[in-house]
Amino acid sequence: MTLILESTKPGDLVVDIWNGVGGTMESSLSLQRDYIGVELEENYFRQTQRRLQILESNPTEHRIGQPLKLVG
Repeated sequence: MTLILESTKPGDLVVDIWNGVGGTMESSLSLQRDYIGVELEENYFRQTQRRLQILESNPTEHRIGQPLKLVG
């Protein structure tokens, strides 16, 4: 998160070619950055989808620097 915060400003685009489970996505979106992630593994992609659904359903509840609680 520190790298994103110190090297970008709100509205900038963050690109992660190894998305994984979406940690960079979560940090980018919580810091008001746009995000593009690339992931080949379906399992990781599904975990990222869950993370994004949580962020979209509770945008005001997610605070910068606090991890999401993934259930399921």
